[in-house]
Amino acid sequence: FIISNIDPNARMREYKDPFVWLDEAMILNVVENVNDPSVAFNLSIIDSSFKCYMMDTGLLVSLTYKNKPYLDNELYKAILFDKLHVNEGMIVENVIAQSLRIKDQKVYYFKKINKDTRKTSMEIDFLIRRNNKVIPLEVKSSESSSIKSLKKFKETYNSKIGVQYVLHDGDLKIENDIIYLPLYMVSLI
Repeated sequence: FIISNIDPNARMREYKDPFVWLDEAMILNVVENVNDPSVAFNLSIIDSSFKCYMMDTGLLVSLTYKNKPYLDNELYKAILFDKLHVNEGMIVENVIAQSLRIKDQKVYYFKKINKDTRKTSMEIDFLIRRNNKVIPLEVKSSESSSIKSLKKFKETYNSKIGVQYVLHDGDLKIENDIIYLPLYMVSLI
Protein backbone atom coordinates (compact mmCIF):
# COMPACT_ATOMS: atom_id res chain seq x y z
CA PHE A 1 0.00 0.00 0.00
CA ILE A 2 1.37 3.39 -0.93
CA ILE A 3 0.04 6.06 1.41
CA SER A 4 0.88 8.88 -1.04
CA ASN A 5 -1.77 7.45 -3.41
CA ILE A 6 -4.35 8.90 -1.01
CA ASP A 7 -2.72 12.31 -0.99
CA PRO A 8 0.79 13.31 -2.12
CA ASN A 9 1.30 15.01 1.26
CA ALA A 10 -0.17 12.17 3.32
CA ARG A 11 1.74 10.93 6.34
CA MET A 12 1.30 7.53 7.92
CA ARG A 13 0.62 9.07 11.34
CA GLU A 14 -2.61 10.51 9.86
CA TYR A 15 -3.85 7.12 8.59
CA LYS A 16 -2.41 4.60 11.06
CA ASP A 17 -5.54 4.40 13.25
CA PRO A 18 -7.97 3.56 10.40
CA PHE A 19 -5.64 0.80 9.18
CA VAL A 20 -5.35 -0.60 12.70
CA TRP A 21 -9.16 -0.57 12.99
CA LEU A 22 -9.63 -2.30 9.62
CA ASP A 23 -7.03 -4.91 10.59
CA GLU A 24 -8.54 -5.57 14.02
CA ALA A 25 -12.03 -5.77 12.50
CA MET A 26 -10.60 -8.41 10.15
CA ILE A 27 -11.71 -6.52 7.07
CA LEU A 28 -8.11 -6.11 5.97
CA ASN A 29 -5.05 -8.12 6.78
CA VAL A 30 -2.20 -5.63 7.20
CA VAL A 31 1.17 -7.28 6.63
CA GLU A 32 4.06 -5.13 7.76
CA ASN A 33 7.48 -4.88 6.18
CA VAL A 34 10.53 -5.66 8.32
CA ASN A 35 14.08 -4.65 7.48
CA ASP A 36 15.74 -7.15 9.82
CA PRO A 37 14.37 -10.68 9.61
CA SER A 38 14.85 -11.76 13.19
CA VAL A 39 12.35 -13.26 15.57
CA ALA A 40 11.88 -9.81 17.09
CA PHE A 41 9.91 -8.63 14.05
CA ASN A 42 8.28 -5.78 15.97
CA LEU A 43 11.65 -4.08 16.44
CA SER A 44 12.31 -3.78 12.72
CA ILE A 45 8.93 -2.78 11.25
CA ILE A 46 9.08 -0.10 8.58
CA ASP A 47 5.97 1.95 9.40
CA SER A 48 5.59 3.48 5.96
CA SER A 49 5.71 0.17 4.10
CA PHE A 50 3.02 -2.48 4.37
CA LYS A 51 0.75 -4.67 2.28
CA CYS A 52 -3.02 -4.83 2.61
CA TYR A 53 -4.85 -8.05 1.85
CA MET A 54 -8.59 -8.44 2.04
CA MET A 55 -9.89 -10.99 4.51
CA ASP A 56 -12.51 -12.08 1.99
CA THR A 57 -10.87 -13.18 -1.27
CA GLY A 58 -14.23 -13.70 -2.96
CA LEU A 59 -15.09 -10.09 -2.22
CA LEU A 60 -11.69 -9.02 -3.57
CA VAL A 61 -12.40 -10.78 -6.87
CA SER A 62 -15.90 -9.30 -7.06
CA LEU A 63 -14.63 -5.77 -6.38
CA THR A 64 -11.73 -6.15 -8.80
CA TYR A 65 -14.04 -7.07 -11.67
CA LYS A 66 -17.21 -5.20 -10.73
CA ASN A 67 -16.88 -2.74 -13.61
CA LYS A 68 -16.16 -5.42 -16.17
CA PRO A 69 -18.85 -6.75 -18.53
CA TYR A 70 -19.52 -9.94 -16.56
CA LEU A 71 -22.57 -11.10 -14.73
CA ASP A 72 -21.70 -12.59 -11.36
CA ASN A 73 -21.82 -16.24 -12.37
CA GLU A 74 -20.11 -15.53 -15.71
CA LEU A 75 -17.19 -13.94 -13.87
CA TYR A 76 -16.66 -16.95 -11.61
CA LYS A 77 -17.05 -19.39 -14.52
CA ALA A 78 -14.43 -17.43 -16.46
CA ILE A 79 -12.01 -17.64 -13.53
CA LEU A 80 -12.66 -21.32 -12.87
CA PHE A 81 -12.15 -22.29 -16.51
CA ASP A 82 -9.08 -20.05 -16.91
CA LYS A 83 -10.80 -17.89 -19.52
CA LEU A 84 -10.19 -14.63 -17.73
CA HIS A 85 -6.83 -12.94 -17.66
CA VAL A 86 -6.36 -12.11 -14.01
CA ASN A 87 -3.40 -11.31 -11.85
CA GLU A 88 -3.33 -14.79 -10.36
CA GLY A 89 -0.41 -13.87 -8.12
CA MET A 90 -2.48 -11.19 -6.41
CA ILE A 91 -5.38 -13.54 -5.78
CA VAL A 92 -3.21 -16.48 -4.67
CA GLU A 93 -1.19 -14.28 -2.31
CA ASN A 94 -4.43 -12.94 -0.85
CA VAL A 95 -5.73 -16.48 -0.25
CA ILE A 96 -2.50 -17.43 1.53
CA ALA A 97 -2.54 -14.26 3.66
CA GLN A 98 -6.18 -14.93 4.56
CA SER A 99 -5.40 -18.57 5.46
CA LEU A 100 -2.50 -17.59 7.70
CA ARG A 101 -4.53 -14.88 9.44
CA ILE A 102 -7.40 -17.28 10.11
CA LYS A 103 -4.89 -19.48 11.93
CA ASP A 104 -4.11 -16.44 14.12
CA GLN A 105 -0.63 -16.27 12.62
CA LYS A 106 0.96 -12.81 12.62
CA VAL A 107 2.60 -12.39 9.24
CA TYR A 108 5.27 -9.99 7.98
CA TYR A 109 7.15 -9.60 4.72
CA PHE A 110 10.69 -8.63 3.77
CA LYS A 111 11.75 -6.34 0.96
CA LYS A 112 15.24 -5.06 0.34
CA ILE A 113 15.81 -2.23 -2.12
CA ASN A 114 19.13 -1.53 -3.81
CA LYS A 115 20.01 2.03 -2.78
CA ASP A 116 21.80 2.78 -6.05
CA THR A 117 19.22 1.49 -8.53
CA ARG A 118 16.18 1.92 -6.26
CA LYS A 119 14.95 -1.48 -7.47
CA THR A 120 13.92 -4.42 -5.36
CA SER A 121 16.89 -6.73 -4.87
CA MET A 122 15.15 -9.27 -2.62
CA GLU A 123 11.55 -9.84 -1.57
CA ILE A 124 10.02 -12.60 0.54
CA ASP A 125 6.22 -12.78 0.37
CA PHE A 126 5.64 -13.77 3.99
CA LEU A 127 7.66 -14.27 7.15
CA ILE A 128 6.36 -16.05 10.21
CA ARG A 129 7.99 -16.98 13.49
CA ARG A 130 8.44 -20.53 14.77
CA ASN A 131 10.11 -20.70 18.18
CA ASN A 132 13.38 -18.82 17.69
CA LYS A 133 13.54 -19.06 13.88
CA VAL A 134 12.20 -17.03 10.97
CA ILE A 135 10.20 -19.07 8.46
CA PRO A 136 10.13 -17.59 4.95
CA LEU A 137 7.16 -18.39 2.70
CA GLU A 138 7.24 -17.77 -1.03
CA VAL A 139 3.94 -17.93 -2.92
CA LYS A 140 4.02 -18.93 -6.56
CA SER A 141 1.09 -18.75 -8.92
CA SER A 142 0.89 -21.16 -11.84
CA GLU A 143 3.27 -19.36 -14.18
CA SER A 144 5.85 -18.07 -11.71
CA SER A 145 8.54 -20.40 -10.39
CA SER A 146 11.68 -18.37 -9.65
CA ILE A 147 12.95 -18.56 -6.07
CA LYS A 148 16.06 -16.37 -6.46
CA SER A 149 15.01 -14.14 -3.57
CA LEU A 150 14.45 -17.13 -1.29
CA LYS A 151 17.92 -18.51 -2.06
CA LYS A 152 19.52 -15.09 -1.55
CA PHE A 153 17.57 -14.65 1.68
CA LYS A 154 18.85 -18.00 2.98
CA GLU A 155 22.46 -17.11 2.06
CA THR A 156 22.22 -13.72 3.76
CA TYR A 157 20.34 -14.67 6.94
CA ASN A 158 21.17 -18.39 7.26
CA SER A 159 21.56 -18.45 11.06
CA LYS A 160 18.12 -16.89 11.60
CA ILE A 161 16.22 -19.08 9.14
CA GLY A 162 14.26 -22.22 9.92
CA VAL A 163 12.29 -24.27 7.42
CA GLN A 164 11.74 -22.61 4.04
CA TYR A 165 8.48 -23.06 2.16
CA VAL A 166 7.39 -22.48 -1.40
CA LEU A 167 3.61 -22.63 -1.76
CA HIS A 168 2.77 -23.53 -5.33
CA ASP A 169 0.23 -25.29 -7.52
CA GLY A 170 2.36 -28.44 -7.85
CA ASP A 171 2.94 -31.53 -5.75
CA LEU A 172 4.56 -31.86 -2.35
CA LYS A 173 8.34 -32.18 -2.63
CA ILE A 174 11.53 -31.35 -0.78
CA GLU A 175 14.39 -29.95 -2.80
CA ASN A 176 17.62 -28.37 -1.48
CA ASP A 177 16.18 -27.96 2.06
CA ILE A 178 13.10 -26.18 0.69
CA ILE A 179 9.66 -27.67 1.22
CA TYR A 180 7.36 -27.18 -1.75
CA LEU A 181 3.77 -27.40 -0.57
CA PRO A 182 0.62 -27.38 -2.67
CA LEU A 183 -1.28 -24.16 -2.05
CA TYR A 184 -4.13 -25.96 -0.32
CA MET A 185 -1.71 -27.24 2.37
CA VAL A 186 -0.96 -23.77 3.77
CA SER A 187 -3.05 -24.60 6.85
CA LEU A 188 -0.44 -27.22 7.81
CA ILE A 189 2.34 -24.68 8.25
